Amino acid sequence: MILTTLFTALALAQSSAQTPAAPAQEGAAAVQGPENGWKDVDGVLLVINDDLLTRGRLLQTFLQRKQEANERTEEGQKRIWNEIYNATIRARVEVQAGEAMGFDKAQIDRFARDDFERYTKHMGGVVGLGKELEKIGLTAEEFREQRRNSIYSELWEDSVTGRGASTAARASRDRFVRPGLIQFEYGLTLEIPSWLPTIGGSEGELRVQQLVLDAAAFETLERAHDLAVQLRRRIVDGEDMGAVVRQYSISGQNDGVVVGVSPSSFARVYPSAAGFVATAKNGDTSDPILVESGKDRGYLILRVLDRKGAEVPSLESPAVQQRLVERLQKKLDDYRIELALSRALANSYIWRAEPPKTH
Repeated sequence: MILTTLFTALALAQSSAQTPAAPAQEGAAAVQGPENGWKDVDGVLLVINDDLLTRGRLLQTFLQRKQEANERTEEGQKRIWNEIYNATIRARVEVQAGEAMGFDKAQIDRFARDDFERYTKHMGGVVGLGKELEKIGLTAEEFREQRRNSIYSELWEDSVTGRGASTAARASRDRFVRPGLIQFEYGLTLEIPSWLPTIGGSEGELRVQQLVLDAAAFETLERAHDLAVQLRRRIVDGEDMGAVVRQYSISGQNDGVVVGVSPSSFARVYPSAAGFVATAKNGDTSDPILVESGKDRGYLILRVLDRKGAEVPSLESPAVQQRLVERLQKKLDDYRIELALSRALANSYIWRAEPPKTH
């Protein structure tokens, strides 16, 4: 029986040796697939330690950002991809750090399930949830995964900052704010009026009149400046600014009067006018101020009609002290998270592909 088996095996081996090998070209053709070649349906864009993230998983986020920014240039789309890369890397490393802390996975899954059920109820049931998820381009399972990841991330952040207990079930960081630091933060707030609302105060309000010349309506920027200088002189000499605004400004609505605006919000709209609005008194008229927005340029003339002073709450107020403590704790939390995350990133393996071209 053994000899018969050996004879059969030998015969098969000889038969295989006598059969000519298939041409190499046929093997290559089999690998290449159809005549028009293979078509990529997905590809790995990020490797973050043990995680692989493909183009398909990140594409929805890219398309949303692209639509919001109305970005059509290749350079702009590459910038969006890089922003998504950076945010995704940071988020995944946080989640991985939370997973490595040793929390009970069954408990985390239960938290995520309970959270999913609460959200479903909040959306009015399964139908309402389905419509909402369809709107943001997520499946129910992807939403559950996001929630589960956020729980790990929050647990890690709480452990790093001391807001929550570590796996040893005890506070892991000192969060006590010293009285001297509270007083220092209060003094810093007085130096930066835009911070006053954060402790229950107010930086004040302005009622201003503005005249804006569009430089595009002139042959040169110097011509626009020369006219702005002439108009300012006429206003200072007593001519009605409302009439001048209606005749020359790009917007003569309400004779250029703007009411109820804070100095900081006005400075955000016109950064070059920040110095004037911070110190100007009632009746002051600015010199022509060059303002720019993208490629658009022009000259702005401002007159302060009324200025309401800042409201500064007392440091003796318990509510003020509590707000200062919360702000200081937030600063410390942000610092601790950034420091811990930078260390985690430095110890991680991260590979990123070139941003794909999406048309």
